Amino acid sequence: MRSNLTLSLVALLHVTCAWSLTPGAAEAQASDDDRARSHFQAATSYFEQRRFSEAAEQFLESYRLSNRRELLLNAATAYERAEEHARAADVLERYLGEHPDAPDRATIQTRLEQDRARAPAAEPSEPAALGDLGVAGVVLTGVGVLSGIGAIVTGVVAVSVHDSLAERCGSDGAACPPGYQSDVDLGQGLAVATDVLLPVSIAALGAGLTLLALDLTDGDADEASAALAPGPGEVGVALRLRW
Repeated sequence: MRSNLTLSLVALLHVTCAWSLTPGAAEAQASDDDRARSHFQAATSYFEQRRFSEAAEQFLESYRLSNRRELLLNAATAYERAEEHARAADVLERYLGEHPDAPDRATIQTRLEQDRARAPAAEPSEPAALGDLGVAGVVLTGVGVLSGIGAIVTGVVAVSVHDSLAERCGSDGAACPPGYQSDVDLGQGLAVATDVLLPVSIAALGAGLTLLALDLTDGDADEASAALAPGPGEVGVALRLRW
């Protein structure tokens, strides 16, 4: 195992030699070289300790300061040892993009493709949680559905009661005996309930679906607001939007 790590660090030795042979022409350059060398030494130490992800980060910082392309290959090697092939591929892609004249371009391209193939597939993103508008939309839509079901039920029963009374009392109800008054009251009550529930259902469904649409609109939902406000008609409800 020690021999494998030594082979992986061959490129690092070349970088070390390059530093030892590069004179500091200016103080700023010398300062960057010193810092880059320090990060390089830390990366080498991490690599030997098998702390590959940390080694890769130090190699990248050393590259940022020195722009020595070998350091990108070292970082990619460290990421590969850490089984972080997606990051390794990103580093190799950066190597090809920033050093188009590199003599080993074909070899690095093949290595890049291998890392991409070995990278785990991206996990499916979780569906976005509903915002305040979305929650209100779900509630209103549910109210609309339930109100609609209620309107259908009361309407069907009201029609059934009306038809039954028409057979016994006549179409005008003039011949209806006193014992059927409760049925008359029931039919009238069901008819009123239907008249109330139906527009409530329509209004709630419209408002709920509108709020859901606003919540699902990327970016625009944060800038829009909606509120129920008094409106005309028997229901007296309207949806007010502000952009």
